[in-house]
Amino acid sequence: MEVTTLESMGGDRFSGDQLVCVAARNDYMTEWVGDLSFEEIMEDAASNSAEEFIDNLVTRGEPHFGPFEHPYATFAIKGVSRVCMAQITRHRHATFDVQSQRYTIPNEDTPIEETVKIPPSVKEAGNVDEFLEACERQYEKYFDFIDEDKPKKYRGEDVVPAEDARMMLPTICVVLLMLSGKHVNCLMH
Repeated sequence: MEVTTLESMGGDRFSGDQLVCVAARNDYMTEWVGDLSFEEIMEDAASNSAEEFIDNLVTRGEPHFGPFEHPYATFAIKGVSRVCMAQITRHRHATFDVQSQRYTIPNEDTPIEETVKIPPSVKEAGNVDEFLEACERQYEKYFDFIDEDKPKKYRGEDVVPAEDARMMLPTICVVLLMLSGKHVNCLMH
């Protein structure tokens, strides 16, 4: 799986990490953080490093997650299985866009190893070849059902539309996913 951060928000003055620190320090300051630099805000904190301060917020006896609701982040994710994507998208406090298997057709020439996620348990059991063969059969049937060279409205009656044929694809096929966390703490699992 490959993850790229497309955008992360802290604002013009602070990075996302710094914004978490500023929000946490704001809870315990009498001065207005709007007038202070990051260095001034962190001056009498237990740690001047944003990384250490954030680690303390999460790992102390009673974690303080509220400050993580201020920044947001958007990621492009490549190589996540549809099964994993289904688990991620159950968390509706984030926003998702997922590659459509209705409007995109996999490249028939891509090796099967690159089109599916092999679960670690399959690797550990030594069943990778058998697993990939089963996936390959599903893809072969999928490509038998569709005629990808013709636009949907010009396909013959004997051709199954991609939107229906996609149900033949294994749930561990990889897709492209874009995820935005409205609150970074929604991504802390």
